[in-house]
Amino acid sequence: MAEYEIWKFLHICMFVFWLGTDMGVMICSKKSTDTTLSIPARFQLLEIALVIELLPRVMWVWLCLWVSISQNL
Repeated sequence: MAEYEIWKFLHICMFVFWLGTDMGVMICSKKSTDTTLSIPARFQLLEIALVIELLPRVMWVWLCLWVSISQNL
């Protein structure tokens, strides 16, 4: 049963990672439209969003792995 709990914990951690990075991209993108910020600051927010954007996409690859692992449990 301990192995199942470990896999369950890792699955939840990956979901939180996916959701957190997705929210980070959304917040950076939304904040980059704020006209009170300087142009360089807005571009910096967009650059951050582009870097963070790659991380949720990696989670789709891991999803296949987790589905196959969960079928074996």
